[in-house]
Amino acid sequence: MRTLFAAALIAAASFTAAIAHDLQIPDVLYGDWCPLKNKQDVYRRGKCADGIHINPNGYSHQTGICRVAATFEGPKAFLANFECFAKNDKNMEIEPINFWMRINARNQLEMWATATSAVE
Repeated sequence: MRTLFAAALIAAASFTAAIAHDLQIPDVLYGDWCPLKNKQDVYRRGKCADGIHINPNGYSHQTGICRVAATFEGPKAFLANFECFAKNDKNMEIEPINFWMRINARNQLEMWATATSAVE
């Protein structure tokens, strides 16, 4: 009986870890990114005043912090739904946003807004 109980606990912990992992951004996207001039939705690695910082749980920029609410791994890009909040007031929610994200052949981040949701 103890073995069965232990197996059930391990299975539950593994399932919970899998769910938590699914709500993370892939590590290839982590870091600081600066928008490229004359290229909408394309970023290069580096720090800048108008850039974004991506971590496992979301991203931040000069005016807000966005956390992952749902994800979907597509064949060529990663889709994430974000809940965003004003940087100075974490209780002030900004409109939720969905982004497709990927690294292109030039090692640049492409991140474009979409109406598609990761939970549909």
